[in-house]
Amino acid sequence: MSISSPVATPLPKAEIRLSGKASSRGDRFFYGGMAFVIAALVFAGFSPSFFMRPLFERPPLIPLAIVHGIVMSTWLLIFITQTSLISADNARLHRKLGVVAFVMIPLMLGLAWAMTVVNTNALPRTFNPLPFMVIPMGDIGLFAILAAAAMYYRRDPETHKRLMILANTNIVAPAVFRLGVPQIPVFGFYTFWAVVDVLVLAGPIYDLIRGRKLHKAYLYGGLLIIAAQPFRLWFMNTGVWDSIARALTNR
Repeated sequence: MSISSPVATPLPKAEIRLSGKASSRGDRFFYGGMAFVIAALVFAGFSPSFFMRPLFERPPLIPLAIVHGIVMSTWLLIFITQTSLISADNARLHRKLGVVAFVMIPLMLGLAWAMTVVNTNALPRTFNPLPFMVIPMGDIGLFAILAAAAMYYRRDPETHKRLMILANTNIVAPAVFRLGVPQIPVFGFYTFWAVVDVLVLAGPIYDLIRGRKLHKAYLYGGLLIIAAQPFRLWFMNTGVWDSIARALTNR
């Protein structure tokens, strides 16, 4: 009597194609949804100070803030467009637009750091904001590192798209802070990082649900984002950071 093994029985080609299409549809829905959530949070957080500023009683923006806002908004539009192009199977235009995105990374980094310095200098002398500078400067720094890594792995779509999602989660932190979300006991004042962490974990959870292994981009990129949070809380009160912050500002 012989025993046949189910492992030795290949799946029909039609079934494999259907499975691949279902997986592709799921990925498009997930990554498109993540791009929408990130863009929606940024728009909501910065509406009073930038996107819908005329509706609020706010003083005029300085030119640097206007340029910074336009560049960041352009990046988000490119990010959403790039996600849509992949969903539409237009990889050729996606690659061409990626060149523009690559050039924008150092520009965004410089503008965000400059805005942090300007905003710090504008605060009252009765308050010492120098320790807190490490938070926004670290967020945009992590964004630049992860976005640059995503560009480096542009020929590896699975790594590229995961690094891009991780990179853009760091844009969410200042927006969530401006939304004034209720504080979580573990995070306290830094609850905005909890939202970032949820977005970081969304990708690995989705992959696990789809029966995939933890991707190296999520492992190393996610750990970098999460580990950088307590590191900055420690680093912000050191003499080294104080010297750096004072050198950058007129405080």
